[in-house]
Amino acid sequence: MLLTPPLGAAARRWPPCWPCPPAARAIAGPSSRPGLTLLVILVTVSTASCTRARKPVVPVRGKVLFQGKPAAGASINFHPADKDAPNPAYPGAEVEADGSFQLTTYTTGDGAPVGKYVVTVVWLKENKVKGRGQSLLPGRYSNPATSGLEATVTEGSNELPPFHLTSSEPSSGRRHR
Repeated sequence: MLLTPPLGAAARRWPPCWPCPPAARAIAGPSSRPGLTLLVILVTVSTASCTRARKPVVPVRGKVLFQGKPAAGASINFHPADKDAPNPAYPGAEVEADGSFQLTTYTTGDGAPVGKYVVTVVWLKENKVKGRGQSLLPGRYSNPATSGLEATVTEGSNELPPFHLTSSEPSSGRRHR
């Protein structure tokens, strides 16, 4: 495609995307905006690559309690136990005032793919001055390697037993099925 410069006042703005390389100018054309064209192409490609790999999800609900009380505002995240699984999904949720949560993977409340997960919980005290607050939970709960929390998501709707978090040392067997 050969571009010819416009006549008159538009000629002062020629080429339309200088200092773009000639190939970009050829794609853009004299009346288009190359930045916008590139943005549209990138968004289309990135969206297509993200949506084609979605795994089916099932509803998952549960509760998070710390010292027997709801951990309102905590974030709960599910990490696939199979670290070598292709295209892993990482469902998560914010814990409600009553301690309940509903997992989200792709859209709000849609659930999680079937499988085994290691679970982490992060609960920060709000600090309006510094922006990020202090942790209200022992640090082990925020690390998949040390949380000691596990869950299995099965076909159909899943109502997990409550995650009972404590400030004491972990006991073995914090598994949810």
